[in-house]
Amino acid sequence: MLGSALPPSLHSARSSIEAEANLLKRQATSERASQDNQLTGSLGALYAPFQIESDHFPEFELDAAMERDEDEGGPGFRPVYKSRDALEEEVDVEAELSGKQLGPASPRLAKRRRRPKRGNFSGGGLISLIGGTRGKYFWHRALPNKSKHAACPVPNQATRLAACIQPVAIANDDGKSPTVVPSLTLVQSIWEKCCVSYSILATKTVSHTAFKTLDEDPTTNVPTAEASALFAAAGSSNCIQVFVPKTFQQGAKVSKNIAGGGHTFDSGKANPKVVVVEGARPAVVAHEVGHAAGHLGHDNNNTVMKPTMHYNVANSAKVSLGVCAAARTGSVLTKTNGKGDCCMAPK
Repeated sequence: MLGSALPPSLHSARSSIEAEANLLKRQATSERASQDNQLTGSLGALYAPFQIESDHFPEFELDAAMERDEDEGGPGFRPVYKSRDALEEEVDVEAELSGKQLGPASPRLAKRRRRPKRGNFSGGGLISLIGGTRGKYFWHRALPNKSKHAACPVPNQATRLAACIQPVAIANDDGKSPTVVPSLTLVQSIWEKCCVSYSILATKTVSHTAFKTLDEDPTTNVPTAEASALFAAAGSSNCIQVFVPKTFQQGAKVSKNIAGGGHTFDSGKANPKVVVVEGARPAVVAHEVGHAAGHLGHDNNNTVMKPTMHYNVANSAKVSLGVCAAARTGSVLTKTNGKGDCCMAPK
């Protein structure tokens, strides 16, 4: 109502003032956008000393878009780049911006305490920048590529060893109905704790029905005549051979639990032979592989090398430094690089 009562000259003056205000507002918005683009466009130069997961910085986000630096008298802008790792070390560099904008090649920085936030930055580094057209600005930086992991204890330091495992199934005379080889994944994961890497070869099959019920004598480490014939049929190998009969027979007794379901021959030698019955638990196989790799006895502690005496009762998946030391002595094992580059993780 008041506006309608104003003289035409005042209407014109108010319109001019509103137009000029809108123009100034647009210019200020454009100037701020230009400042923001200049800073974000300089990321490649600023982050050059650091490890970045991808050249388009997928892990970076602006914190609350842009935080205005009103306490510095503005206008300013504060893009905050977040890091996965906690800030490990702050480096404050002091300088005066002297009315110049923050440049990509040689940013002018001034000391002012403000702790950066945590977030998503690869390589252990974190950068938080405050920039603008006047006032003081700061740069906090974490040293890049600093390891997050504690040093390996001396007793746990080891050279990585490796060997292959050759599974051998037993089929009928016509090659049909081979026995099922147990999963060997757990074997790999258990002995990896001792810095021993096992590769698994494709299953080989021996076709001889009689071998499916294999003569076994748990009182000796000498294979029976039938076991020796099975080994000969499979041929020699540079790997640990894992034979899988359907069951064991000792005299008149036929049972999967004879010898606890598994027996190892030529332990610690270049071509050890493991025999485990079909259906044996993977940890039982891991126990026998430990014998093959040089652990000649049993452990009284709760580790994989403590026997269960049952093919279908799993051994513990734990190892100890003592177990690791013994199970790294077999001739079948080879060094991968000759350096103590592995840290054993007994657990």
